Amino acid sequence: MPDPAEPVEEAPGVSGSPGRHRPERVQSEPANPQEPASSTDGGGDTDGPDAPELGAQQSGLDAQPEQPEPAPDGHPEGEPSPDAGRAETDDQDAADEPEVANESEPANQSEPAPDDQPERGAATSEKREKSEPARRDRLSMVLLGLGETLITLGLIVGLFIVYELWVTNIFSDQKQAKAHSQLVQEWAQGNDPLANKASLPDNKASSIPIGSAFAVLYIPRLGPSYRFAIVEGTDDASLEKGPGHYVGTALPGMVGNFAVAGHRVGKGEPFLNLDQLRPGDPIVVETKTNWYVYRVLGDATTGDLSATGADGIPGREIVGPNQVSVVAPVPDHPEATPTAAYVTLTTCHPKFTATSRMVIHGKLTRVVPQNGDKLPKELAGGTL
Repeated sequence: MPDPAEPVEEAPGVSGSPGRHRPERVQSEPANPQEPASSTDGGGDTDGPDAPELGAQQSGLDAQPEQPEPAPDGHPEGEPSPDAGRAETDDQDAADEPEVANESEPANQSEPAPDDQPERGAATSEKREKSEPARRDRLSMVLLGLGETLITLGLIVGLFIVYELWVTNIFSDQKQAKAHSQLVQEWAQGNDPLANKASLPDNKASSIPIGSAFAVLYIPRLGPSYRFAIVEGTDDASLEKGPGHYVGTALPGMVGNFAVAGHRVGKGEPFLNLDQLRPGDPIVVETKTNWYVYRVLGDATTGDLSATGADGIPGREIVGPNQVSVVAPVPDHPEATPTAAYVTLTTCHPKFTATSRMVIHGKLTRVVPQNGDKLPKELAGGTL
């Protein structure tokens, strides 16, 4: 029988041999130091820390020849185990099972759409992509057309405003200058458009040609250069020349109401600032023979133009376009018989509209006969 001590001395070499890891197992699972060592022959030295392990090796040598200690699964260490291969295969199969299960899950769900549905969806998407630019193009054309229309309308309105406010003034100024020049020439030649007109029934000057000038209007409040020839008639053509006399009303200086209309904006705009007049302001009318001085009615002390005097006539009033009583022989009193000479100026109100009429009333205060080039004192530089 070999000496039981020899295997102990060879233990380090055995642990380095292939397939034997007993020393490592012994280190990872140390024996209980309190357990007594066992020996069958009692021939080995049991002192020291290796005594329990030597006792176990000695017992194994006495029982059977030295064999490789089987692995925990019953297969010798260092040799491949068939079961280990099967276990690895089983583990691999087990690892693959979830993936198989995941692949089989769609089978339990609803069937996928037929192959033609993606194609139909792609065709619909392509058609939508083609139709979107077309819709945008149509919308752009509509907006472009609308914008051009608005721009055109804006230009038309703008040109109309320019024409009414500035261009018509140029034309009217030319017509006014011509009418005034013709009147001055007639006076210089000794002709008086108003001669013998006072003898006509009801003081009507129906024989004065429509559109012809017969007097000159001055309003010092509106500036020293304010001067307009008054023409007969209130039709559009006549008013484009200047202030127009209401046919059938009294003539300058006569008892009754000398009524005159004029544009407020555009077409010469002779009555543009008629609202600036105050009670007591003079309104001077020149004829070939006389200067007629009227003064605006109202309360000159308080400056109240709406105040009425004993005759019940205000200095200024705003009325509707159809209120013709303002040009009656006695303004606002069509049934009354006139005993005084009045002047009435009418124009559109407010500015830039024709919804109402602004009316200024005045009363004759004095008559100054013509005396060469001298002016009445109501006018700048006047002495008469």
